[in-house]
Amino acid sequence: ESLTTPVDRFEGTTMGKVAVFGLLETAGVPLDNNVGNPILVFQQKLNRFFNGKAQIYSRAEDVPAWWKSKAVGAELNDI
Repeated sequence: ESLTTPVDRFEGTTMGKVAVFGLLETAGVPLDNNVGNPILVFQQKLNRFFNGKAQIYSRAEDVPAWWKSKAVGAELNDI
């Protein structure tokens, strides 16, 4: 499958998940790491708060002006 963003999340056996999450999904060990998952959003915000090395959740001032959505990281899309 893919280690980056899936080309077609509805095709294949990984259910749109990538890297180790796709391998686990294929092996029958699904992890709920989808957009909108409140635990995932909380983890991303906590990592941002503590200024962790791997940042997935953007600060408001870092979002470009052309970006229409207020959603960042794993938050549900608002558009």
